[in-house]
Amino acid sequence: MAETLLSFGVEKLWDLLVRESDRFQGVKKQFNELRSDLNKLRCFLEDADAKKHQSAMVSNTVKEVKEIVYDTEDIIETFLRKKQLGRTRGMKKRIKEFACVLPDRRKIAIDMEGLSKRIAKVICDMQSLGVQQVIVNDEYMQSLQERQRNMRQTFSNNNESALVGLEENVKKLVGHLVEVEDSSQVVSITGMGGIGKTTLARQVFNHETVKSHFAQLAWVCVSQQFTRKYVWQTILRKVGPEYIKLEMTEDELQEKLFRLLGTRKALIVLDDIWREEDWDMIEPIFPLGKGWKVLLTSRNEGVALRANPNGFIFKPDCLTPEESWTIFRRIVFPGENTTEGLVLDCDQLKHLNLRIYMPRLPDEQHFPWHLRNISLAECCLKEDPMPILEKLLQLNEVSLSHQSFCGKRMVCSDGGFPQLQKLDLCGLEEWEEWIVEEGSMPRLRKLTIRNDPKLKELPDGLKFITSLKEVHVILNNWDFKKKLSRGGEDYYKVQHIPLVRFL
Repeated sequence: MAETLLSFGVEKLWDLLVRESDRFQGVKKQFNELRSDLNKLRCFLEDADAKKHQSAMVSNTVKEVKEIVYDTEDIIETFLRKKQLGRTRGMKKRIKEFACVLPDRRKIAIDMEGLSKRIAKVICDMQSLGVQQVIVNDEYMQSLQERQRNMRQTFSNNNESALVGLEENVKKLVGHLVEVEDSSQVVSITGMGGIGKTTLARQVFNHETVKSHFAQLAWVCVSQQFTRKYVWQTILRKVGPEYIKLEMTEDELQEKLFRLLGTRKALIVLDDIWREEDWDMIEPIFPLGKGWKVLLTSRNEGVALRANPNGFIFKPDCLTPEESWTIFRRIVFPGENTTEGLVLDCDQLKHLNLRIYMPRLPDEQHFPWHLRNISLAECCLKEDPMPILEKLLQLNEVSLSHQSFCGKRMVCSDGGFPQLQKLDLCGLEEWEEWIVEEGSMPRLRKLTIRNDPKLKELPDGLKFITSLKEVHVILNNWDFKKKLSRGGEDYYKVQHIPLVRFL
């Protein structure tokens, strides 16, 4: 309704201004520009509403745009109302009111200028913050959320060929699950993210004693985004595969699983439950006092207490630095036996600094999904690290320094590094070429290029990164600086960036 009124008001005012343009100079142009800008903002509102974005950044922008639209409506309606009143009043009042026409028009012109400035500012903010890209490219937010779910997805397959510091923990948990005298039907593993809850649960799930004790085994990754129906269907595939082809409602699923778990000895692993109410949603399929057992993992001890206040709750200890390095070495250097040169600094697995000879980078699934900052030095990576690093969706800062990469070419691809804000590329002595595809690093704010003597030029793709606020180039290369300076052949790559500094 608001969009219809706005369209009607703008068109009517436009016609009026055209007819009276000789006495209303300048405002016609202002309204023409304003109408064009408003149409852009209205399209933005329609797209944002149609795609139901949950981003706080988008929500705040929508609110600001709506305020501008409403203020414009008020100005237009006031102008039209005064015009209409002037036509319906008597001659004397109309003559008297005519004296106020020019001041009113001046006020409207000033109001239009103010609105135009507000619109220009919000459009600039939308560009710098990447809001337009989020709205226009609906796949961005959806794929980001989907990729986050996929990164968090866990599986029951046992890929760990050897355990470090876990053997006793596995033995203890297996005992609580299979011992007849243990009446706890829910066994829990709790602790902070990255401490190894899923790895421990996987070892228990694949233990030979567990496999021989339970007739059916089911593994479900719950995580933050889940539906009860998905969880129940996943369990049914394992404990009642003969029924999985049947189309069932949630009520039918609950009834079927309740009966099956009442007659079968099954172990259900519920990995990564976040909230107590999540357990409440899943719990109706479990009958009391039967042969089933649940092994759940959660960062929230309240989930374990909600599931079974008197049940066994296991809290893994943190690995020692030596144990952590042993695990890391087995992933990165299978078959090798060297630990020389390692400096490992982890803060709850959100910050990772590696200074070590490491000719290849582990695949992205070997990194914690919530890693925020990563710094690599002296690794001598032979392959481009960007295809792996850009898939770590929560990264805010990346630093590659002192021969961390010994290759010649790096590529940052479309959709990569969705959260990255700071990138530092220093001391890469063999690096010659950098390609940045449109859609890469949409939130990057600061870029530093330092002591990279063979780098030929900055990538064309920088012109697409509208969020960039600072670029620092520290190179002993006069031609490099000349090309990027105002009037230079590469100036178009950085002309949108407020601060470009050469040292």
